[in-house]
Amino acid sequence: MHSCPVSTLNSPHPFFYRGVHPIKYFGHLENTSGLFEVRIEVGTDIYRVFSFFDQGKLIILVNGLQKKTQKTPKGEIEQAGKLKKHYFDERKGE
Repeated sequence: MHSCPVSTLNSPHPFFYRGVHPIKYFGHLENTSGLFEVRIEVGTDIYRVFSFFDQGKLIILVNGLQKKTQKTPKGEIEQAGKLKKHYFDERKGE
């Protein structure tokens, strides 16, 4: 497992200011507003689950896919962004 020093991360989230984290398994998705990717390996299969933080205390997992190519499909990232917006819109209504 590889770790990345916090100073090399461009994430505004306080989770990353506590030391190091395994970038192989969890990381910020570039060019997104607060979306992260959780990587799960099961045998030779690789899965990605998209997530975001709620008030820095809770990780919300939204959608995912089995990764078969190097590039993550843009539509999946867009779907995660829509689910994030929907989640916070619903929270405002509480």
